[in-house]
Amino acid sequence: MRYQHTKSDVYPTTFHFLTGPFDRKEAEKKVAETAKVEPEEVCLDLNEEFPPLGRTWYKGGHVVVWISDDEKKGLVAHELLHAVFACAHHLGFDYSDDSEEFYTYMLGWLTDEFYKYRKDS
Repeated sequence: MRYQHTKSDVYPTTFHFLTGPFDRKEAEKKVAETAKVEPEEVCLDLNEEFPPLGRTWYKGGHVVVWISDDEKKGLVAHELLHAVFACAHHLGFDYSDDSEEFYTYMLGWLTDEFYKYRKDS
C-alpha cells in the first residue's frame, strides 16, 4: 500500500492518500504518525462483508482517502469528491450556489495533489 499526505495552505485540513490493497494496521500507523496521534485514534474500518473499492474517512482535521486501484480515474474522482465534502462539512460549508467555487477549487487542487503524489511514487 502506498502512502502520501498533503496539507492545504488555505484550510486547516491534511489529506492522506492510501492506494493499493488495504491493510488496516499499516494504514492506521501511517496516518497516526503524520497526524501525531495514537493508531487507535485513527480507526479506519471497512465493511469486510462487502469490501469497497475505495473509502474516505474524516478524523479531526484529517481526511483519509483509500483507493484500491488508482488506475480507475472514475474511482479516484469519486473518492476525492467525498474528501472535498468531508473537508467542507468540517469547515461548516453547506453546498449552495454561493459555496460552489469552494467545492470546485478544492476538487481541482486535491486532484492535482493526488496525481502529483502518484507520479512521484
